[in-house]
Amino acid sequence: MPIVYALLCGMLIYVAILALFGRRMICNRWALAVGSLSLAVSFAMLALSTSGITRHGTHTLLTRAGFIGYGVSLAVIIGWYWLAAWRSRGRAE
Repeated sequence: MPIVYALLCGMLIYVAILALFGRRMICNRWALAVGSLSLAVSFAMLALSTSGITRHGTHTLLTRAGFIGYGVSLAVIIGWYWLAAWRSRGRAE
């Protein structure tokens, strides 16, 4: 899982760089909503196991699914940015 966390961190930093310095950062509200809900589920499961309400490791599938959903939403946001940049480059030529 550390590789997945590193990949998610890198994607999140890349999206932040695109948001700060990108020319056409498109806000896809469905991707943003799914990513936010997925991350909320993951953190809720981690918080429940940390607080002792659930036993540690009982809901790993749900936690991982939340992180995977978050990664997919980041990939969609990055893909939309690249698609918009590619289309705008084709118009400029």
